[in-house]
Amino acid sequence: MKVKPALFVFITVIPFVFNCGSDVDVQTVEMPPPLTDVLTLKLSFGDEKTIDKDEFLLARPVGIAVSPEGDIVVSDETRLKVFDGNGTPKKIVGRFGQGPGEFRWYPFPRISNSGFVAALDGMPQPKEINLFSDEYIFIKRMNMRNDTKLKNLLNKDNATLGGVGNMIILNENEIVYSVSAELMSRGASVYGNNYLVYDTNDTLKVLAKYMTEAHYRDITTGMGVPKPFVGSFFWAELPERKVVFTHSEYDETVEQGNFTYSLTITSLDDFTSQKVVQKYVPVAIPGSIKKQYDVIWDERLEKTIKIMQKHVKNTTYYHHVTGLKTDGNYIFVFTHKKNELGHTLADVLDATTKKRISTAYFSFVPRVIKDGYAYKVSDYLQTNEFPEIEKYKIDPAVYGKLNI
Repeated sequence: MKVKPALFVFITVIPFVFNCGSDVDVQTVEMPPPLTDVLTLKLSFGDEKTIDKDEFLLARPVGIAVSPEGDIVVSDETRLKVFDGNGTPKKIVGRFGQGPGEFRWYPFPRISNSGFVAALDGMPQPKEINLFSDEYIFIKRMNMRNDTKLKNLLNKDNATLGGVGNMIILNENEIVYSVSAELMSRGASVYGNNYLVYDTNDTLKVLAKYMTEAHYRDITTGMGVPKPFVGSFFWAELPERKVVFTHSEYDETVEQGNFTYSLTITSLDDFTSQKVVQKYVPVAIPGSIKKQYDVIWDERLEKTIKIMQKHVKNTTYYHHVTGLKTDGNYIFVFTHKKNELGHTLADVLDATTKKRISTAYFSFVPRVIKDGYAYKVSDYLQTNEFPEIEKYKIDPAVYGKLNI
């Protein structure tokens, strides 16, 4: 499935970023040509040919998570369907409802390195979480609207809760999650914040905060004009109580013709951070496509928009980073660059050495990467076939190894 193009616009903004006495590691070593044909299908399951229990048949799967033991947890029919690593049914977790361990919408499962399961519930942005143990036993339900520490943080910024984007449960007393929020309008603009926070029973510590304009507002008419897409916030868990994150608006820069993106790796023990910077070759937006983003809704806004758009040598570029996944200490940075087959280029970095070890074209952007395997939901909406979960072996060369 192709990633929807995103517009890369250099823009003047007001960033609020993480507290950091950061070390910076810039890699300039030339890499060999990107690897291709790196995925081999090993398993597909979910239809009547592969599942003999009706309750485990897949109807409309929307999310996947993989446990440290290799269980494949699929969100389907407002419950979590648990399969082992071979696609054999194991357990149904939850059901439709509003009580403890129940889901009002399709839950989005997130499984941490410790095995805890966070099931994000709510549409269009999740605000409620059911927490389960590594054995899928219900622990508690959290309503983020009523979380006192989070409300205090948002009130301080004069912001309202949007939803939880991702969450990892370290243990019953420590959680890391990202949350979006909308700020009250400032003049002719409305802003939104992305937070990454570390939450304990007693404290809420902000690991990162980014502020982005959501749209312009014509003060005279009150008309809101959507702002061209300027980037997204991505983060993931690493071993040894660390997280990695980046924002494709703030953490992609150009100086003297050199384009770079940066990742920040933060320890959850002492909250020290290291920044890893990578060079890249940008992908320019063709003029015919660029015009679609440069619609001026009102002449009074034209001057404002032109001032805020700063093009490098009169060229507008797509954002380079379009996704971030981790597999143990390996960081997969998916980019906007594609080959002639439409496959997506990924940079693969070692979080321990802070070095890029390979680049590879993926025929799809995986929902999950775990223990050398990539997972996706089949393209059943396009093929008109029953949905399946597909598990692919990743070529060990992607990890810089002969075997993994």
